[in-house]
Amino acid sequence: MVSATIPDSLGMEKASMSGNVLHVSIEQLGGSLMNLTLPADSLVNDLRQLLAKTIGVPPDQQRIVHKVTMLAGHIAIASFQVNGTVHLMMIVAPPSHFVLGAYADCSARLWAVETGECHMIFGGAGGHEKPVSSAVPSPDGTLVATASSDCTAKIWDTSSGDCLHTIVGHEKPVTSIAFSPHGTLLVTASEDGIARVWRVETGGPSFVDLRSLRVWFARHANAVKSAMFTHDGASVLTAAGDVAVLWDTYGSVHKTFQRHDDLVNSAVVSSDDAFVLTACNDGRVRLFDAKTGQWLRAFHSHGSPVRCVAFSPIDSLLLAVSGERVEILTMTGTCVQSLKLDGSLRSAAFSSDGEVVVTASGNGRVNLWAVDDGEFLQGLQVSRIAVFSAVFCPQRSS
Repeated sequence: MVSATIPDSLGMEKASMSGNVLHVSIEQLGGSLMNLTLPADSLVNDLRQLLAKTIGVPPDQQRIVHKVTMLAGHIAIASFQVNGTVHLMMIVAPPSHFVLGAYADCSARLWAVETGECHMIFGGAGGHEKPVSSAVPSPDGTLVATASSDCTAKIWDTSSGDCLHTIVGHEKPVTSIAFSPHGTLLVTASEDGIARVWRVETGGPSFVDLRSLRVWFARHANAVKSAMFTHDGASVLTAAGDVAVLWDTYGSVHKTFQRHDDLVNSAVVSSDDAFVLTACNDGRVRLFDAKTGQWLRAFHSHGSPVRCVAFSPIDSLLLAVSGERVEILTMTGTCVQSLKLDGSLRSAAFSSDGEVVVTASGNGRVNLWAVDDGEFLQGLQVSRIAVFSAVFCPQRSS
């Protein structure tokens, strides 16, 4: 995930300890040398910030490498000291892997995975007035959509960070938002009990009948906790009250998924649209046949409400978030990996290859974990601002 093979002869940073400072001699690929002094307890991120001021290369374009491993920003430089010297390399390259987080400070942040640097903030002028509950990228990575407790949703340009459209129509907080597979539509879920579909191009409602100007919406008796399109783009899946519902393109009920003993916090559909997975306040995950609505099995009971669930991209694994734990499960409910975190978890998601999980927690941490062995890979954090969701982003189209 964060490693690269680079010949040692290309360039080297040499750092040596002297009292309470690090003396760093940096050689770039072009052969230029410079000498820098940092506090002895400096992290890689500290080095990046100093290099940015010295040579003008943005932190998220700097690659600090030790032998064949690209270093995350939270790593201490002095930890690589051998006989009083640290051998590192610096390479300049644009970021290519991103994570998007939704924050309690009314913003969404795009993180560069290679460096752990915040690449862009969606907020400020034209931004939300209350916490952002959900943030998602478009399929081609050129747009970001955000949902907020200020009762609006917004569409942002990832190249400039500008707000393109503000979506207005819900009467209560918007709890989740999702793009359609082709990126032309958005669906929002709200505590007002309604899920709505919108046109990305205009930020306005999507019509199901142009003659009567009837817009697409799905009405529940309870707050809608989540909404997403099926992967064929033909239906919308919502979670509200103690059910999950599949709606057709006219906003009519197609299938209802029941047998929950408490409120359903989220519902997701597998990549082949064959299964539906639900997260429930009763501490259970339930698996359904999407085509028949039949309940197949229930598992993952720990007493704590399950906040969210997800299918891996190849649908061979699932994840479930409850309390301070993420469990990675097989389709039969066998736990193959358990991630125990410090702080209440809000969400988790798989990477596009299914090899990494990103978690978002109330203590402000966005963490990356290896699926195969549960190893902590990297932390992305700004202060202790609560994070309500985090997802991987596709490489942005040019």
